[in-house]
Amino acid sequence: MVAVMARDLARRSDASSDADAASVRGDKDAAAAWISLLHSLCELERARMGMLATMDRATLRVSIHGSVNVGPADVRSYESRFATLDPVVSGMDGAAAAGMVWTLSDAAAGLSGPHDEFFSDWLRPQGIGHVIYGVVAIQDQQMTYLAVGRTADSGDYAGADIDLFRSVLPCIQMTFRSSRQTASASAARQAILSLLDELPTGIAVLNRRREPIFVNSYGKKSLDDTDITLPQICTSQRQLAGKTPGERNLPTLSEAVEQCWVRTIPRLSGRRPLSIIVQRLRRDTPDGSDDEPAFVLIVSDPDREIEVDQEGLCHLLGLTPAEGRLAALLARGKHIEIAADHLGISIHTARTHLKRIFGKTNTSSQSDLIRLVLSAPPPIRTA
Repeated sequence: MVAVMARDLARRSDASSDADAASVRGDKDAAAAWISLLHSLCELERARMGMLATMDRATLRVSIHGSVNVGPADVRSYESRFATLDPVVSGMDGAAAAGMVWTLSDAAAGLSGPHDEFFSDWLRPQGIGHVIYGVVAIQDQQMTYLAVGRTADSGDYAGADIDLFRSVLPCIQMTFRSSRQTASASAARQAILSLLDELPTGIAVLNRRREPIFVNSYGKKSLDDTDITLPQICTSQRQLAGKTPGERNLPTLSEAVEQCWVRTIPRLSGRRPLSIIVQRLRRDTPDGSDDEPAFVLIVSDPDREIEVDQEGLCHLLGLTPAEGRLAALLARGKHIEIAADHLGISIHTARTHLKRIFGKTNTSSQSDLIRLVLSAPPPIRTA
């Protein structure tokens, strides 16, 4: 049975390291996977409850990754304190190491101390009389451990029980390392997607079938003003050559010829067409899945009104608030006379501000100043 469980844990570990299939399901699926493993372990150990938790001495908190047959109130009670009554703490004071295993039994016969309090306050009300612990991982001030508990009449953990638990623990450790790596990759992926969603430029990623995998907010907003689909955009100019206007609107699923090409997409509102750069991504393996990213689209709106974070601009270039307001208006394409009227100042004052701005930014013309302002990274410029 140990071998069967080890194979099951290994399969789960392999699955958890797959590309983003598991990561997008989030913490709920991760907890469900741990609960499934704990159920198997409890069955193997003739146990009533199981728990995988991480204790953090820096924050004085305990977090539970998954538990079996531990009531919601008991989970909240356990997570709300630094387990001062939990005998696992005694293993953290210098002696604990990954793979370490030890057992505890209910000291109902008069033994006092934190162990007895832990049983009386937390385990005994749940009907647990014997517990076996295993250290899954230690990192800095954090220790992740596995706990499995039996009822009082099930007998103490000893001999063969401990050997069985110790033989299974490496599989739990492997699965935990894999899940932690997957969670880290998922967090990094989500951070990148959130960043792309904030950019004042349209970004879309398509698979080999020209189906969208990701489109950021600005890209969705821009493409909503057209009657062309993303698969149609991913058709090279060479493929369109010689076709009638009607044929040009038909999606083409054959491979694009160019590595990178530019398209202009007319808009329903009558505004100037969108400019789109289509970049075909390099493939590491020619026989990869049709679902993997194959194209990235960068969408530019020539009619987009540029907004400048004036406070950020002032900090970046060392401008006064009045100078920052003028520089922002010039960057948005306003003539200096119109900018002066908008700010309620004379043209002479505006030119004085501009001369000071030139001195502070080491520029000598309005076009040079505008180039400098527009080169500022987000969030200085936002759509």
